[in-house]
Amino acid sequence: SDIYLALRSGQADIGVTGMSAAGHYINSGNADIRIAGEGVGLSAQGIVFRKGSNELRAAVDAVIAAGKADGTYQALFRRNIGVDAPADP
Repeated sequence: SDIYLALRSGQADIGVTGMSAAGHYINSGNADIRIAGEGVGLSAQGIVFRKGSNELRAAVDAVIAAGKADGTYQALFRRNIGVDAPADP
């Protein structure tokens, strides 16, 4: 992302980005960047499907549900973002 390039090259001293992106960047071995302060919170994300893609949507929903049921979703969220996944609304 441009924000990380600007920080690493010295073009910027501070950047604002989502916690998920920052956590993933740092957890991917980029220890030269640190999170200062606390995020304002997690925001819901979504997946967009073309109209009529009911089978694809059902398959994606099933994969997400299975990952939540067996703990994979929580493990991936914690590994890549650095915090526990929020509870479903």
